[in-house]
Amino acid sequence: MIKDFVFSYSSDRLRESLDDSHQAKYLIRYLADLNAKTCVLEDKYVDKDYLIDYQKFYSRSFYEEKRFTERIHFFVEDFSTTKFEESLENNDIEYLRKSYLGFVVIRPIKGSDRKRLIGRTLLNAYPDEKGSEKRVFIRGNYDVSLFGIPLSVSSLPFQVQDQGVSACATIALWTALHPLADTYGIQRLSPAEITELSTSFPSEYRNFPSSGLNWGQMINCVKSMELDVETINVENIDDDDIILTAIKAYVKAELPLIGALKLTKKNNPPEYHAVTISGYQCNNRGKLTELYAHDDQIGPYNRVTPDGSFKRWKNEWNDSGHEVRLEKLLIPIYPKIRLPFARIYPRYLEIKERMIKDYGDDFDFELYLTTIRKYKEFLLESTIKEKRKILIKSLPRFLWVLRAYYEGSPLKDIVFDGTAIYPKQVSSIEFRI
Repeated sequence: MIKDFVFSYSSDRLRESLDDSHQAKYLIRYLADLNAKTCVLEDKYVDKDYLIDYQKFYSRSFYEEKRFTERIHFFVEDFSTTKFEESLENNDIEYLRKSYLGFVVIRPIKGSDRKRLIGRTLLNAYPDEKGSEKRVFIRGNYDVSLFGIPLSVSSLPFQVQDQGVSACATIALWTALHPLADTYGIQRLSPAEITELSTSFPSEYRNFPSSGLNWGQMINCVKSMELDVETINVENIDDDDIILTAIKAYVKAELPLIGALKLTKKNNPPEYHAVTISGYQCNNRGKLTELYAHDDQIGPYNRVTPDGSFKRWKNEWNDSGHEVRLEKLLIPIYPKIRLPFARIYPRYLEIKERMIKDYGDDFDFELYLTTIRKYKEFLLESTIKEKRKILIKSLPRFLWVLRAYYEGSPLKDIVFDGTAIYPKQVSSIEFRI
């Protein structure tokens, strides 16, 4: 074990391991926001994703690259090397489990900027509440072992593109598909494997080194994994309501959305970039005030605010003179969810407008996708009319729910069959206020 493998959190010390890339600087700031106090370094860690990428690309290169990565763990508890070693000796680990923030893997290779590449990263998201505003994130529970200590982190994986085997679209797919392995039982692939799968759809460019995937190749990748896709073109829409409604609907269903961005900079041709939308923040009336994106050129849970509307984004890209426009959304979905957003959204608008006309504009509305299991668990804990009758009623496995709120409390649910081809109402539920 190396000397000083336990050290206090500081930007200078972390920069020695993470290097000085844009993503490393972001992670240092992000960890400060999470109140990180102590770091523990594993200096010889076998990372599955990197090992697969190494086998498929770097093992066949003339210059020898290392097979092992480094992994740094972060804690909010302040402790020394001596205390940590005593904890290992005495199995006194509860304070470590309670204060764990997650980890960052550092690959032993460098990017085009000659900075070390950030590998698979799992860090806690921001707190679920910020004053009166609430945050909703896509995240799963991941078990972690540190020298035999069982830890866990609730997060969505992040890593930086390695142009030998992947580009931004590959990483966006890797991030978006990761949580669906547990939800739908699909295989978890490394970035190199995603690039291989995607490029079975013909392109004029080489597979490796990767120059990026086109929209068709991204769709091909998702469909090759026995999933289907929902695509929403928002380039020419008049307002951002469809964007916000779609993001809330799918994030609440724990389905990541891939955003296709157009980056423009004065005197430069436009560039295209892909990110994974991983969460949102809303006020007490449910209006979105902030998005969160896993952007491989910035970092995990990157804060995005509207530039007039959420068709145009404000984030770190603006610091380099780029204007950011959202053009398309791609959502990997389970094939049995047959009612697409494009067909339920007009019905949602129709019902919303009718209720506002009949009862006034003191109501708030949301549309979201869910499963029968999650929905009935919610109803079981709610105060609704005809509760017993509704709970024993047979409903489809997947549901679209249109919910009306009054003063922040649920007032009425109109429920649609998510397995139907066209909107088919299957239930109407009234809450007791």
